[in-house]
Amino acid sequence: MSDLFLWCAVALALMLIFPLIRIVKGPTIYDRLVGAAMMGTKTMVLLLLMGFAVGRADMYVDISIGYGLALLVGHLVTAKYLEKSAERGDLTDLEAAEGDRKEPASARAERRAAE
Repeated sequence: MSDLFLWCAVALALMLIFPLIRIVKGPTIYDRLVGAAMMGTKTMVLLLLMGFAVGRADMYVDISIGYGLALLVGHLVTAKYLEKSAERGDLTDLEAAEGDRKEPASARAERRAAE
């Protein structure tokens, strides 16, 4: 049974490569945020598998729950930051993701300064 947990852990560790690619190459901020959420979820499952393989599932479940709560708080803070930045107009990448980009960022900044 321990071999099964080991192979599952190796497969999950290899699957962590795909969200990492999405974080690095993601064309928008949303892609990077989803990639980070995917990495966090896979890491939580990897922690649980390690706990079952070691025989201390109770301890690793607690660690995994704490890690999940920290991820939740981190994603909420990031979402709030993106919302506030979009209201101020600081994120041109966010505007490009929403399809609102019809003029260059420098032209928008000049127009706002003139108003």
